[in-house]
Amino acid sequence: MIRTLLQRLTLHIPLAVSLFLSLPFGPLHAGSSAEKSPMEMAFFTVTGDPLSLSSLKGKVVLVNFWATWCPPCKKEIPDLVWAQKNWEDQGLVVVGVNFMESPNPKRLRQFVQTFGINYPILYGDISKVMPLAKALGGVRGLPTSMVLDRNGKVIHSHTGEVNRTVLEAWMKKFL
Repeated sequence: MIRTLLQRLTLHIPLAVSLFLSLPFGPLHAGSSAEKSPMEMAFFTVTGDPLSLSSLKGKVVLVNFWATWCPPCKKEIPDLVWAQKNWEDQGLVVVGVNFMESPNPKRLRQFVQTFGINYPILYGDISKVMPLAKALGGVRGLPTSMVLDRNGKVIHSHTGEVNRTVLEAWMKKFL
C-alpha cells in the first residue's frame, strides 16, 4: 500500500512542480511574462529597481549568470567590477543574473555590499530567470557570460570564469 502511494506521488510531483512554476506570480518579476519576451521582461535588481535587457539597447551588455555558492563566480567578481568601471563611459553595462538560487534579496544585498559590486544584479525564481537564460542561448554551467551588441543580439557566449585579460580582449573586439 505504501509502495503504491509512493508510486502515485512520484508520478504527480513533476506535474505539480511544473504547474506551480508556470503560475504568473513570483517575488521578483516586475512584468507579465505572458505579454513580453524574456528580453523585455522587467526583473527587479537588488536595489529594488526594475530593469529589462531591452532597456539597455544602445549599450554593449555583458550578462553574467552566477550564484553566491559558486567559487569561480566569486573569483571573477572583482574583474567584472573593474570592467564596469573601466568601460562604462564607452557604453558597457555589466548585468549580473543570480541563477539557480532561491531568491533572497536581503542576502543578495549583503553579498553585493561585501563584494563591492557596482553593476545591477537581477534575481528571481527559476521560472522567471530560466526563460531569460534560454533566450540568450542557455546556461550550461556557472558562471556563464554573454555579450550583447548595442541592438541586444548575443554576439559572444562563454561558460567558465573570466578575468581581466579575457574581458580586455572582448571589449577591444565588441565595444
